[in-house]
Amino acid sequence: EKRLVLGGHKHDGVGKIAISPDSRWLVTVSQNSVRQPKDRIRVQIRVWDLQADDIPQSEQTLDGKNEYVGDLKFDASSGWLAVAGGATVRLWKLDGAKFSHQRVILGEGSIFRIALSRDAKWLLIARYSDISNAQLVDLRDPKEIAHPIFECDGNAVAASPDGRWLAAGNRYKHYATLFDLESEDPVQSARMLRGHVGPIWNIAFTGDSRWLVTAGSDGTLRRWNLDINWLMNYANRMVGREFAAAELEMYDLPRN
Repeated sequence: EKRLVLGGHKHDGVGKIAISPDSRWLVTVSQNSVRQPKDRIRVQIRVWDLQADDIPQSEQTLDGKNEYVGDLKFDASSGWLAVAGGATVRLWKLDGAKFSHQRVILGEGSIFRIALSRDAKWLLIARYSDISNAQLVDLRDPKEIAHPIFECDGNAVAASPDGRWLAAGNRYKHYATLFDLESEDPVQSARMLRGHVGPIWNIAFTGDSRWLVTAGSDGTLRRWNLDINWLMNYANRMVGREFAAAELEMYDLPRN
């Protein structure tokens, strides 16, 4: 089997990699270790087209402004790449076979996790400042770029494969926050999933987007059913009746 070597990084080695969901693009990140206060962070972000006839020659270098990269995410359906560096998220848009820099989202506190919705309309950011916090940003509104519209003490974030859900696992409040991106207002309709008795350290959606799994410091994994219609039918069976119109509106439930 032939091995392909992709070179070019000159710092302390490749520390982060990501592959786009359609398996076409590979992103590699190298950044040096800062051992002295006077040392400068040197970061290289390189993108490779895995479907090119000559993969090494397809390399593109993205300017991360030498900000320490905490996380990176692709959205293959819309062609967006989000890179979290320092307190900043930078977004590149795929134009043909090239990535062009589009937006910068500023904030306070280093970023260690991001989640990008499948259609690249929403970005969920987990920061570390005095306390961990998460911020939900509407990427469709340029006026909101510098002003995240939702905050909680998020410690982990995830996006569902079907593009409907974003979730944040909270560190201090010991619950997960679930955002329904199909609702009129994902912020106002956010649901709190309670059950853990300690910080939530990790969260993940199943491949069919039906379940959210949370992992807590209380030593438990919890699985949450996200099939709204199934949950509504179950509730109807338990109480022996269907939801009233006022109840559907109160709980922001779908109307059949």
